[in-house]
Amino acid sequence: MWLELIPVGEQITGRDGRSWVNDPPQGMVDAFQANHADLPIDIEHATELKAPKGDPALSVV
Repeated sequence: MWLELIPVGEQITGRDGRSWVNDPPQGMVDAFQANHADLPIDIEHATELKAPKGDPALSVV
């Protein structure tokens, strides 16, 4: 398994043509910490593809 990370501050263009800038990523980390929530790592897009069908949606926290 690998973990893809998005560089800070660079414009990223996805394969589908959408673009975004990961700026500032600390805001997302701060929001999860403020909620006392784990930051899940979705496996094979399970929460997007499998969960709506009622299938198990595995993730790592």
